[in-house]
Amino acid sequence: MRCRGNKVKCPRIFISPEELLGDSVSFSGNNARYLYKVLRLTPGDNVEICDGTRDYLIRLTSCTRGAVQGTVIESESLVKPEGIEITLGFSTVRPGPVQEILRHGTELGVSRFVPILSLRTNRRPPEKKQRWEAIVASASAQSRRRVLPEIEIPMTFDQFIERTGREEVRLLLATGPEAVPILATLEERAPQKVVILAGPEGGLDATEIKKAIDVGFEPVSLSRSILRAETAAVVAAGMVVLWHDWLRFRCTPPVE
Repeated sequence: MRCRGNKVKCPRIFISPEELLGDSVSFSGNNARYLYKVLRLTPGDNVEICDGTRDYLIRLTSCTRGAVQGTVIESESLVKPEGIEITLGFSTVRPGPVQEILRHGTELGVSRFVPILSLRTNRRPPEKKQRWEAIVASASAQSRRRVLPEIEIPMTFDQFIERTGREEVRLLLATGPEAVPILATLEERAPQKVVILAGPEGGLDATEIKKAIDVGFEPVSLSRSILRAETAAVVAAGMVVLWHDWLRFRCTPPVE
């Protein structure tokens, strides 16, 4: 799907199914404001949109302060992206760090985010925040992801470790002597599905660490330094993605 006729690089946004009716699109308030006020698009410009099932190339027909509309030029079904499947479980911390985890994790390719209410959690949101969904959608559009990552409702530590399966390699971010470098574990296990468990500021409680190890989580380290909670979560996801890309590179036959 190519973008034609734009004054700037063709933008990409996610829409709700209600915004698309047949071959016509009527953008919601937030999306309309973004296209009109931020990107300053005009009739005749093109936009890529995704509704979670298909990609569409849209040509704008009306672009005013109150309404932005367009028509479908092309469409194609979404194909599940190739790559490693990453579930990132993170203890809920302050709003700013949580937003960093969601934004940068989305850019890196995390498949599923799970906010965890651990013993040392300093923020205990009872439900998924609407703001979280907006951050993930924006980061997905910016990084040109074709499928939005999932965000689970916050769950307890015990619920999280009980819901992980044996088909997944489960990594516990740790700093103790039992932790091995994360790349060593990835090289040994060569997983296709990875679950990352990241603790809060100050780390997980000792009883939680024992519970996680008892059900199959493997303690891994990221650095000799002590990282902030949000830094550790993002770095771990990035290392898994880079390792998997490196594995695919090594396994790809050279072009003759």
